[in-house]
Amino acid sequence: PAVPSATVSGAPDGFELEIKSAEIDLKEFGIENAEDFIAALDISLEKDGLAWQGNDEQESVAVSVDMTQYDIADGTVVRVHHQHDGEITTIEPLIIINGKLTFATDGFSVFVVEKAHETTVVDKIEDNTITMTVGEEKTFYWAEGDTITTYDSAHFWVVDDPEGCISAQLH
Repeated sequence: PAVPSATVSGAPDGFELEIKSAEIDLKEFGIENAEDFIAALDISLEKDGLAWQGNDEQESVAVSVDMTQYDIADGTVVRVHHQHDGEITTIEPLIIINGKLTFATDGFSVFVVEKAHETTVVDKIEDNTITMTVGEEKTFYWAEGDTITTYDSAHFWVVDDPEGCISAQLH
């Protein structure tokens, strides 16, 4: 398919998002089943020929990629493998909402999207915690009044309200 459209939120002034297809070796990214592979995208954030990679003032930005051309249903759980500085890290689970895949990143280069077979199950929401099972149980916390109790890998919340329904992704 053609290169999808994408947007970035929180980018420094004057930087523009560029996206193009990338050629990859699936095994290098740990993708065992080629049918699970969705896309390999080389994404950059540039201004005057200089690439932005996170800095002390701003550690990450939110990227939203239109996945509709890949014929992926809303609610599909995916993982994104990010190859940066010679290392591959995995962001999971992410959920396609309104045809878009949204994730936070502090660096740009190749992002590989694959279908994930495990699903996210919210076990309970109690007081100020959300307990979720994603392979193993994780508990997340949010602010209570003016203080943060604690949190584990909480980058941002994505909330979409197209017709009065609110869907949230926790990262």
